[in-house]
Amino acid sequence: MNKILRPEYFIEQESCDSLKADAMREYQGLQTGLPRDASKNSAGGNKDISDLSEASKLLKTTVIKTLVEQLDDMTFLPIDSESLGQLMHQHGVNMRYLSYMAALSQIPHVREICVTEMLARTFKNILNLKMAELILDNKAEHESYSSYS
Repeated sequence: MNKILRPEYFIEQESCDSLKADAMREYQGLQTGLPRDASKNSAGGNKDISDLSEASKLLKTTVIKTLVEQLDDMTFLPIDSESLGQLMHQHGVNMRYLSYMAALSQIPHVREICVTEMLARTFKNILNLKMAELILDNKAEHESYSSYS
């Protein structure tokens, strides 16, 4: 529960009026020992965490299940990863719930799109990491070569 909820989720849910989308960021600051305003440490901060926990449960037990049911009923028919992502975001669902949606879905097409998007995101992250390592290695090599000149 270390990520923020999507703003679209708060628009759809009337029960979340008092909750901020980034309440968890304040909580993380408390957990990591970062200095925070004293008012954030009060009961109000604990209420934010409690409300955030409830909002997260509602997201998984209601919003995502309803979205998957609509996908399975073909109320929505995403044709690719991009349209699935747009649909998820419109309903306030983060992409990190792709595996949960794939597990809930009964339609192979929906599961395949979810798995494809998960794989693409994983490969993108690996590629970005390797590219960063390559850039740093080349920079270090270039700097060591330049010191010999």
